[in-house]
Amino acid sequence: MIEDEVERGALLARIRPWSVGVNLAGLPVTAGFPAPRRLEVYENGLLVRALTVEEFIERGELMLITRVPLGVRIHWEYGAGEAIAFVSSFRRGRIIRALESAGYAVS
Repeated sequence: MIEDEVERGALLARIRPWSVGVNLAGLPVTAGFPAPRRLEVYENGLLVRALTVEEFIERGELMLITRVPLGVRIHWEYGAGEAIAFVSSFRRGRIIRALESAGYAVS
């Protein structure tokens, strides 16, 4: 197992949502079906992937996870600012259940 995988902890859920958008300090990237996109829920954080952007969000960096129409929005500390990811799916409940069963608070 590579070092990053050890730090992430156990993989609790892997979801291929309809679309994933990631905005890191004003540089938005969005990927929808059939482009590469994924949300992975780990013990110690979340991994979001949209096209070539892959960002692991440590549990301690999470600021807020909110329900939005057809998905969830994830806010986390990024440098001196804030980054946002939007994960959408027609089965939003599956995303919310995976996050909550892993101990993440979804408001």
